[in-house]
Amino acid sequence: GILDFLNDVGNYESRKVADIIWINGIGISTAYTSDEGFETALLDSKGIHPVERYLGEKEAIKGHKKWIAKVKKGIKKVTMLGGFGGLVFNKQITLIPRIIN
Repeated sequence: GILDFLNDVGNYESRKVADIIWINGIGISTAYTSDEGFETALLDSKGIHPVERYLGEKEAIKGHKKWIAKVKKGIKKVTMLGGFGGLVFNKQITLIPRIIN
């Protein structure tokens, strides 16, 4: 249902496909989510932005590596995926790196 994402609170370690990688202030996270399945999200100073979803774990592992490469190349504009059964629409965003000390 629409609130399935609440099942994901506090258990990231058991859902992750790979460790979060930080490159130039942008994090790449790939994990299983209760509401959307496997997905890669980019983390920046504005929040968490889902950018790709997968049918299975093998595809998610490949996708995680692909997004690492995109971030290394300096990608700035991405499509943040919507969700919640169509209630939230996709939208173009510009990534704003986190300042990490």
